[in-house]
Amino acid sequence: MKSLRLSRIVNRVTAGRVKYGWWSAPWTSAERPIVIGGASRSGTTLLKSLLNAHRDVMIGPETGIFNTAPEAERLAGHTGFSVDEVQRIIYRSPTLGDFFQRLNTAMMVRDGKKVWGEKTPSNIRHIAAVFRAFPRARFIHALRDGRDATCSLRTHPKYRWENGARVETGVLNPWPECVQHWVVDVSSALPFRGDARYVEVRYESLVADPERTLRGLLAWLELHWDPELLTRPRNDRALQQPRLPGPIDAAVVGRWRRDLSAEGRGAFRGEASRLLHEFGYAADDSWIDEEPEPAPCHTGS
Repeated sequence: MKSLRLSRIVNRVTAGRVKYGWWSAPWTSAERPIVIGGASRSGTTLLKSLLNAHRDVMIGPETGIFNTAPEAERLAGHTGFSVDEVQRIIYRSPTLGDFFQRLNTAMMVRDGKKVWGEKTPSNIRHIAAVFRAFPRARFIHALRDGRDATCSLRTHPKYRWENGARVETGVLNPWPECVQHWVVDVSSALPFRGDARYVEVRYESLVADPERTLRGLLAWLELHWDPELLTRPRNDRALQQPRLPGPIDAAVVGRWRRDLSAEGRGAFRGEASRLLHEFGYAADDSWIDEEPEPAPCHTGS
């Protein structure tokens, strides 16, 4: 605890401008945040949007706080706070975990909610760090069939914004790179599968039966069911506008049967295939040698 005391002293004396021990000081909190993570293109945004519609829950924007230094300008754009407001929170925080808690608590209070949380896909690689800082945290792993996630990663990002207009990027990421990204992310969760603070929410279940899936998740979080959860407008501060709930797209489930090429299927041999078995998405490897249906890559998520 000596390093934490020194971190607080340096933070106070320098008005927060020198961050001694920012990453390493052993700070812990008694708070019980909801932390969402998962491989990219696995439904973390959908899950965040649905939970954020709960009248008591505030799931903040992506901070990447467990693997990148906080940048006031970027966080201001995502949170709706001014750069000065974010900077003040940074200055007041002697450690990274303390900053994470202060920022999200401020958003929770502003939004009139009672429980705060955060969603960044890369949180999946930092579950141990989450539990060190927040031993009572609840970690939700947004899990998706790696074959579908890989097809989505293949063309991500699909668009970029130029002068206010959405322009197609034409990106085609290499199949082995997409598969490896999924492998690294989901394998990071394996040591925590028996931890009572960890739960998996499958994308396939969420889109097939959102009410039943969310009822089960909220019960695990010890939160009441909100009857308006699936109909209430979902506020997305990154877009600075509320989004009315639309139909949840189940068409992208199983898209790999059409979109995953022979090369893409081959990239799953070995560790990726073992993980598909581990998470219950494939009983064996026979699918790898099947011919994909002749269809262009789906444009969905």
